[in-house]
Amino acid sequence: MAYPKKGIGLLFRKIVVGVTSVAVLSGCSLDLNISGSSVEMADVCIPGMYDVCIQGMYDDDSNAYVPLMNGDIVEIDDNVVDSYVLPDRQKIVYLTADDKIYLMNVADEDKDLICDTAAYLGIVKNEGFVYADTKGNYYRYSLEDDTSVELGTSYYCPIDNFNLIYFKDNAAYILKPSSDEPEKLGNCEVDWSVLFVSNDGNTVIWYTSDDDSIDLYMYSDGEKSKIGSYGISQEYGYVHVDYNQTQTSIVAFPTGADYLFLINSGNEPVKIQLSGGLVSDDFYTSNGILVHDTSDKIDGLYCVVNDNNGKSICYITDDGEHEEVVSGVNQFATYEGYLYYTDDNDNLRQAKLDKAELKDEEKIAGDVGIMHDDCINGYVYYAKDVSRNDKNGNLYVYKNSSEPQKIASDVSLSFYVNGDGDIKGSLSTDGKTIYYYKNISSIDDTYNCGSLCKYTYGDEDSITISDDVMLNYERSSCFMRYIKNDLIIYLKYDSVENGVFYMDWYFYDGKDSERMAKRLKWTS
Repeated sequence: MAYPKKGIGLLFRKIVVGVTSVAVLSGCSLDLNISGSSVEMADVCIPGMYDVCIQGMYDDDSNAYVPLMNGDIVEIDDNVVDSYVLPDRQKIVYLTADDKIYLMNVADEDKDLICDTAAYLGIVKNEGFVYADTKGNYYRYSLEDDTSVELGTSYYCPIDNFNLIYFKDNAAYILKPSSDEPEKLGNCEVDWSVLFVSNDGNTVIWYTSDDDSIDLYMYSDGEKSKIGSYGISQEYGYVHVDYNQTQTSIVAFPTGADYLFLINSGNEPVKIQLSGGLVSDDFYTSNGILVHDTSDKIDGLYCVVNDNNGKSICYITDDGEHEEVVSGVNQFATYEGYLYYTDDNDNLRQAKLDKAELKDEEKIAGDVGIMHDDCINGYVYYAKDVSRNDKNGNLYVYKNSSEPQKIASDVSLSFYVNGDGDIKGSLSTDGKTIYYYKNISSIDDTYNCGSLCKYTYGDEDSITISDDVMLNYERSSCFMRYIKNDLIIYLKYDSVENGVFYMDWYFYDGKDSERMAKRLKWTS
């Protein structure tokens, strides 16, 4: 059947997945509350694989395998077509080929039938999940009160919470996780493109568009208002919002636009005209990436614009003023009042930030082709001697005015349409460890695999976790940007048979890897 439009929150690849019998296969024994070494930044600010649901994989007998992120994996034998373990790893929800959805307790393997006319299983969170019936209607199931509420044929779920926006009978509604009664947001002839829903569900930002303009709106504390408009331009990209952890400062903009809207809690939206078009979607405070900031008030933001001086870093105040900080910039990041950036001459530089002024500027290294855009706790990772043809370079780290340390040669890199690059892999949530790839090769012109390595600051050498690791796929921790407690699940390439890819699923506990299941595939 043709499924209705689904939400665009934190989604994984839709697959056919899969209980009559259930077995928990033991791997490494681990305490889920591992503290490890001292953590300099609160993990809650940086989501990793621990904070999201994980989708199952399948063997040739249509058995589903769902990992618990502690070395154990649950095997489900019931012709399952989709399955997820909830972020708290206490329950698994799955859809069977005979249109039934079950919710199972991991501890005692008890299961409850949720729906017997289901065709799709979607957003899965600790508070509940979304599913569709065979008629194409969506429902929200709440774990708090074990009830289902119909959503209609279109919905949106934000990444941060379970406040669902749905559209029905030419109207938009919000259904909060603690309620079975929706709140009407307003009438709409066409579905809104929702950009943001606050954790308390009291603020919603969306846009509508026609041939001439993109119009931004906000619903806040029961009132609907128009934020502003953008003229349609081929130079503009998708409309985005960026915001801090407390959701008290919100930036709304299309990529490439030369102005944006800043929404600070308690204040009217401020339109800010920039000196050029926005180059990327990332905004920073003086302490790091905006989305990691935990303060209640943002005094100023930094971003990159493309103006008459090339790429320039721009400082934006909360009252709408902006000023150029430095021009001739390629990439940059901030941490605790310091700016790190690469210039047009491929030098990596650092300076103290005083709003739009730089002090005590100095060169860290030359011939730097790429730097990581997040300097958690002041760890600055960058690549020298970059080859865009081979897509690799030599990886280094810099910290606290110490001499830069070389980590590895020929590390795999990514390059984007706008010319920027990135280091393939992930960071630990304290920034001290980087996980990266080497020796990447293509498999059947469809997937890529390589050697997964890690380096922890202060160690003498890097460690190769495994060879033949599938790159950045949803059922791998390295699909996430950040990794907690040095705990990883990853997929290792096995073979291709009749066009079907087979992979082994591994768990890494920070020291050793153990195979949880073998010869698995995406679908049953």
